[in-house]
Amino acid sequence: MENRLIFWYNKEIMPIEAVKIPQNVYIEDRIIGPITLKQLVLCVIGGGISYALWTGLSKAYGDQGLSIFLIVISLIPAVIFIAFAFIKIYGLSLMRICLLSLEKMIKPTIRVWTPRTGVKISYDMYTKAKKKTEDDGLEKKKKPTAEELSSLLDVPTSPSSPVQS
Repeated sequence: MENRLIFWYNKEIMPIEAVKIPQNVYIEDRIIGPITLKQLVLCVIGGGISYALWTGLSKAYGDQGLSIFLIVISLIPAVIFIAFAFIKIYGLSLMRICLLSLEKMIKPTIRVWTPRTGVKISYDMYTKAKKKTEDDGLEKKKKPTAEELSSLLDVPTSPSSPVQS
């Protein structure tokens, strides 16, 4: 028995090496230093919008008309996107906090459980139709009435009396 245990633990004989499985798979991959792909994409989008706004304002007002006020206006989208990319409060990103706040506003604050009112199914709809028999063409026998049944059951008890029909 001990020889078998040694055989299974011998690394030279094992065909596949043991592989470490990552435990924390929810961490995003880092692209450039501590910056993730999601943060990089948000910064590029915000910077692109700001650059497009700045070029549009510089063409509209010219180089002399570009004041500090217009530069600040053109930088607002970049600042907002950078805030959504990098600000975290209690481990939650600003985007997640905004989505959770929106969900809180939309959903009711007090939830009451009620049983689900689904579609009611009538079992009569799903029963199989009767197969046609040979008796379908003939007249159906009518059920006897109470008077007919009582006349059949009212048989005299003495053998000398005649039977009524």
